[in-house]
Amino acid sequence: MLASEGKLAVAEHELTYAEHFFRDEAATVHHAWVLVLLASVRGRRGRLDEAEATMHEVREALAELADAGRLPTLADEVAVELQAARARAESGELLEAPTEAELAVLRLLASDLSIRQIAERLFLSPNTIRTHIRALYRKLGVNARPDAVARATALGLLGGQEQSPG
Repeated sequence: MLASEGKLAVAEHELTYAEHFFRDEAATVHHAWVLVLLASVRGRRGRLDEAEATMHEVREALAELADAGRLPTLADEVAVELQAARARAESGELLEAPTEAELAVLRLLASDLSIRQIAERLFLSPNTIRTHIRALYRKLGVNARPDAVARATALGLLGGQEQSPG
């Protein structure tokens, strides 16, 4: 339900909890079902490597199950979604758009300001800025500040004025 409402971060958190709850020594349909849902949500959030690792777990669980019902078909559908998401990511399309707060941080990342200075400018804690930066790196598919700025510039995300996320 959370995923269908667009609350993907909360959905991933809840599904991760459910996955631990349903995990057992022997594969079960319930555990495999939760893994399929988790892989789908992770893919929709742009966490493609994690989604593909989860799909690997799904395949292992399905191999152990004698009768998985419709789950293999659902797993195949999620695998196709992940392939399409990977192709979009490699073509430069954003899988998940940055939030307004993340965009405010991104605009300041293009400057020479330190994390502490960015935090002071936006009236946030340095830890909050680091959290936004990690989310930006994931969404932009980069691992460093210069790469984030370059990718954001290429995508046209650095237009507009600096603003406090409120």
